[in-house]
Amino acid sequence: LGGVDFITKPFNPLEIVMRVERHLEHYYILEKMNTLLRESYHELYTPLSLIKSSLSLQELENGQNEHTQNIKAAVQSLHSICEDIYYGITEKERKYPKEWIDLEEFLSKRMQLFEAQMSIKSITYNFISQIESPMIHINSTELERLLDNLISNAIKYALKESCIHIAIRQV
Repeated sequence: LGGVDFITKPFNPLEIVMRVERHLEHYYILEKMNTLLRESYHELYTPLSLIKSSLSLQELENGQNEHTQNIKAAVQSLHSICEDIYYGITEKERKYPKEWIDLEEFLSKRMQLFEAQMSIKSITYNFISQIESPMIHINSTELERLLDNLISNAIKYALKESCIHIAIRQV
């Protein structure tokens, strides 16, 4: 119902004033954050749309390659973040439809997107699945974000010429 505080009886009028002031400060901070989100959404979404359409034209003229695929994956991640911002500022609940995903295949495709970054540091990876045809019931966008964050952090913090080990196993 929106209650965020309570005061017990007997109450001190000075305490009431202090609590009301604190809640008003929080309210104004939240309003500023919402304004920043609204403005950020517009400032991010507009150039992102331009990048997306320019990339499509680039692929039509010159075909797809590893670099355009990496850009497309990054643009899709940013697009999902923009959608989250949109749902946050409109206070709508975002629905994440779940689907059955072959985790081994999905993970292999995500790893391919990071091969260029791994080659810069001469990083390799090995992939082991201890489960035959591992399936997961999750939204693909959420899974992409999760894996992309894990993989990019692994690359970022890995030493040169090291190996990233990935295993799918039953817990």
